[in-house]
Amino acid sequence: MKDFLAEAAGPASNNPILNICIFAAFVIITLVIVVVVSRRNSTAADFYTAGHSFTGAQNGIAISGDYLSAASFLGIAGAIALNGYDGFLYSIGFLVAWLVALLLVAELMRNTGRYTMADVLSFRMKQRPVRTAAAVSTLAVTFFYLLAQMAGAGGLVALLLGVTSKFGQGIVIAVVGVVMITYVLVGGMRGTTWVQIIKAALLIVGAAVMFVWVLSLFGFNLSALLGTAASKAGEHGEALLSPGKQYGKTGLTQLDFVSLGLALVLGTAGLPHILMRFYTVPNAKEARKSVVWAIWLIGIFYLFTLVLGYGAAALVGPAAIDAAPGKAKTRQRRCSPRRLVDRFCWV
Repeated sequence: MKDFLAEAAGPASNNPILNICIFAAFVIITLVIVVVVSRRNSTAADFYTAGHSFTGAQNGIAISGDYLSAASFLGIAGAIALNGYDGFLYSIGFLVAWLVALLLVAELMRNTGRYTMADVLSFRMKQRPVRTAAAVSTLAVTFFYLLAQMAGAGGLVALLLGVTSKFGQGIVIAVVGVVMITYVLVGGMRGTTWVQIIKAALLIVGAAVMFVWVLSLFGFNLSALLGTAASKAGEHGEALLSPGKQYGKTGLTQLDFVSLGLALVLGTAGLPHILMRFYTVPNAKEARKSVVWAIWLIGIFYLFTLVLGYGAAALVGPAAIDAAPGKAKTRQRRCSPRRLVDRFCWV
């Protein structure tokens, strides 16, 4: 089975020139789309809210494209491969979070008729302190959110483009960042929305193909997949199939689980790039409809990641996944107890 996967994926994954050409083709096509749709931007409302011209279905697909990223796909699949049931809690928490957005946020945000979160919060309050607080919180949330995105992007760059040095990965990530800024500056919200729609379609279709492919390797038998993943994990592999592997070890990890649940369920309703999407629809009804579409699409995608995560555990093994390139060559040495800074040492 491993030989089959290596033979199927080897030529593509080991050809950086082909991967760069495919990446460049996607960039060129999406930039052309952004330039074309940007010609309809003539007012501030067109640039910041796409003139409230998108339907609930279109906005829901764009929201799912915003939400489903490298962190969602690679991170959750990896968490499931390493921690099984506890890794899937991320998917459940993210999905439940959209109920909060549907019931408490979407309609109220759209009814304000504003452009940004600062406009909404300062509607009935003092302008300067509220806008300052909104700007600081937006930058803080975006900064930490981007850390996971950049880590995922760096891993993909190393794998697909054959870039192994940290400096080279940083350069490519910076180039990708410049391309994203170009999308926003040229296309505004209208161009960004169409890019996210394309991204969502590619992600969901690609995940569906891999979902069917992984299941086919196990005869479309989910029990066989789970059993192989458990056996591949070694002596305590059954822990992958039951709760508690990550968040049931000690009282502190159980407290971590409570913190994780609060962060996942309440955090989505505070993501700036998600909240701004509710301004692109014409009315509150379409805002609610867009959240419903997002819930269905994101839920289906996370079901795909459940199979992909356990598939990775079955085909590769949690031990091989956990051994990062830089971590696999390290070994722990005995450190002097007299030096506090030398408490945990790695060479």
